[in-house]
Amino acid sequence: MLFFGYIVSDNNCKDLNGDFIKPVKSLDECTKDLPKLIVGLENAKKYAADNSFQFDILNNTYPNGDMWTFKKTEKRDYYEDDLFKFKKMIINHQESLVKYHYINIFSLKYSQIKRLYNLLMNKDVNYIIIDGEMLYIPLNSIDVIGISFASAKYIGIIRESIINKLKKFRNNKIYYTSFKNMYELKDLFRGKEYVIANIFENNYKN
Repeated sequence: MLFFGYIVSDNNCKDLNGDFIKPVKSLDECTKDLPKLIVGLENAKKYAADNSFQFDILNNTYPNGDMWTFKKTEKRDYYEDDLFKFKKMIINHQESLVKYHYINIFSLKYSQIKRLYNLLMNKDVNYIIIDGEMLYIPLNSIDVIGISFASAKYIGIIRESIINKLKKFRNNKIYYTSFKNMYELKDLFRGKEYVIANIFENNYKN
């Protein structure tokens, strides 16, 4: 399951179907270091006390960045509004984890192109994202590079030859954002599709 945050609630969260948030009953189930939304006023107070935070009912964000909200049965409007803000926050959080490097093909010397090629083809696993005319490849858990197929074409390297070369290496896993199962991720990170490569690197490899 691919998810970017936890919602900790005593109740079932049926309104999270299709979202990249994992509902859990307790903090013990939060096994990854991801943002959390604590649901319920009493649960929120307890979370603050357990972490030596001063609880402020007018501020729904804890000093560590986690958030809290009322239960839907306590204050429905607050719950729905805070859930929306939490979803936005975890998307921003994912984007903040990535260092993106656009590779300008025109500025590379032959030695640099060769080094780039060796770097990409010698990794254990490359999670490659193809989004239209862009190719995104994570180098590690933080850095992602982007290469333009259109720019490569100007120096005589066509898109199909690049993709075919990448497919020859069995460790390369190629994903197209145009595929149906990628639509949700594409919508979440539209304009910053390089984040998807980072997400795959950190969720599927580790």
